Amino acid sequence: MVHPLKNILNRLRWDNGEKASERLITYRHRGAPDDVIRVKASEILKLGKSYFTLPSGSEEVTIPFHRVLEVRNTATGAVIWKSRREV
Repeated sequence: MVHPLKNILNRLRWDNGEKASERLITYRHRGAPDDVIRVKASEILKLGKSYFTLPSGSEEVTIPFHRVLEVRNTATGAVIWKSRREV
């Protein structure tokens, strides 16, 4: 079974009608302000079975799906996907 978040992120990466630059991913990151980081979906480098990677200097950082809190359309403010976990 494919994680619903993977389906959403795949669509953002490959569907020309989607605007990944207008989709904001919020994920849990201990030590960051409010313990969260927000990045544009267009920054995703790779998409795995249960994670995605982002650039971090000359390296890549892996973000597991269980740390993602929500995906939001910045143009409309609509929440596309939200974790069922306590935020």
